[in-house]
Amino acid sequence: MKKSLIAVSAVVAAGFAGLAQAESAIIIRATMGSQTGFIEIDMADGVDDNGVMVWSVADTDIYSSGGGDMLGTIDFLTLSIGDLGRSGSQIFNLDFSVAAGALNTTFEIDAAPIAFAAFGNAAGLASAEVSLTDSAFSDAGAEFAANGAGAYTALYNGGGTVFGDLFASPITANRNTGPATVTVGEATGGGVFSAIPGSVSDIQAEWNFSLSAFDLAAGTSTFIVTPTPAGAALIGLGGLACLRRRR
Repeated sequence: MKKSLIAVSAVVAAGFAGLAQAESAIIIRATMGSQTGFIEIDMADGVDDNGVMVWSVADTDIYSSGGGDMLGTIDFLTLSIGDLGRSGSQIFNLDFSVAAGALNTTFEIDAAPIAFAAFGNAAGLASAEVSLTDSAFSDAGAEFAANGAGAYTALYNGGGTVFGDLFASPITANRNTGPATVTVGEATGGGVFSAIPGSVSDIQAEWNFSLSAFDLAAGTSTFIVTPTPAGAALIGLGGLACLRRRR
């Protein structure tokens, strides 16, 4: 898939004028059996929320590209990107809530990278949480499973290097034998910033998973890189929470 780079400083400074020639900020694909459909969110649809760029879509069905079946539903999807002030750190949040179609459905959520002035001596941290709900329309229990090394992947430098994969193991829920909703959280490095070799010039993230028929899944994620390990101390949990509140 061809992806555009989101140049954070240019986007925030120039506003929508700087987005005129850009392509998609997010592409969401749904596959059910032999049928595939997709939705694109244009770069020009982004909103500058006090220096944080936000793209979102809600209450949207995905239909087969060839016409026909409804493959899945996007309850909401949000991409928010920005920096954390004087630390020089960059942050990439990609959150979603979807419902599968009448058969097991594969969802691929690909977001364009953030580009910024390259820096070395970097450290990074990726964390995510998934909530899986066994729908009343499903009698076999619910399953959320990765298509690949992980359901969530954080990448950098043009998507050529994987920083971390999360949710390699399936998540299951069954309203008949346990709670209807199960929530699981994971983070790279045990939740501690890890050194990134070389220099970093952009970051991005993607979700790629299968979801059992009629069931519901919601996910939140944050990928952050900081120029120095000391920068991680400047951010703190308060900085992360602050940016999420500004989405």
